[in-house]
Amino acid sequence: MIGICRIISRKYLSLYIVPLFFAILCFFCPYSSAEKDFYGSIDIEQYVTGRFDPSQNKAFISLKEAGVPCDEKQHFLRKDAAAALKEMLERFHRENPGVGIFVRSSTRTFQDQRKIWNDKWDGTVLVNGVNLRKSIADPGKRAREILRYSSMPGTSRHHWGTDVDFNSLANSYFGKGKGKVIFDWLCAHGAEYGFCRPYTEGRQSGYNEEKWHWSYSPAAKIFLADWNKFVSGKAGTDAGAQFHGAREAWPLASLYVNSINEDCR
Repeated sequence: MIGICRIISRKYLSLYIVPLFFAILCFFCPYSSAEKDFYGSIDIEQYVTGRFDPSQNKAFISLKEAGVPCDEKQHFLRKDAAAALKEMLERFHRENPGVGIFVRSSTRTFQDQRKIWNDKWDGTVLVNGVNLRKSIADPGKRAREILRYSSMPGTSRHHWGTDVDFNSLANSYFGKGKGKVIFDWLCAHGAEYGFCRPYTEGRQSGYNEEKWHWSYSPAAKIFLADWNKFVSGKAGTDAGAQFHGAREAWPLASLYVNSINEDCR
């Protein structure tokens, strides 16, 4: 046993063995104390739909406290995702000392996502310079326009504490200069630290490509399965889909949650 333990590196233990243990535990066991620790002692459906405060959840840590470079806002991630992210970015900075990479978006609650969605729905925030409330009267078409890049509340991967956005929310930024250095390096090495890119080009449905969005897949795969088990298929009212245009948007929820890069499944 001692010999086996020595073979397993700390890196692979944190990236894969621990999440796998909890996945098995969640499948075969009732809501145990270990599982409660994994979800921060909240209900699984509440967790995967973002109805909790990450600053008060013991499974989460402040990224500034964890030593991960961020913008000026307060950011939180799951501790397992934050540890892998820190290790990955430390290597990036060693290999690319003149290129800055930082987190600009991390965990978002249901309330955070609802504000993003409602502001776009109401025209408070313009979408590509357009007031959608004035330009798109049909609620179904308006929902699909917002869904090009923004998730409806209760469906965002950012609820899970596994996903981050880097530097810029423009694909063009990652096509040249320092942005291209960041993107190419992440594509080459992100998987070594458990990170995948859920919204790649070439998918047949779902959100548009997002070169900035990366996901810690060992934990996110568990939460994707949880979302499909506890949330998918419910009527919007049953799922607590309380946001503008929910009646028209919610039937699309499962399609958009599951239309991801196969590497993230």
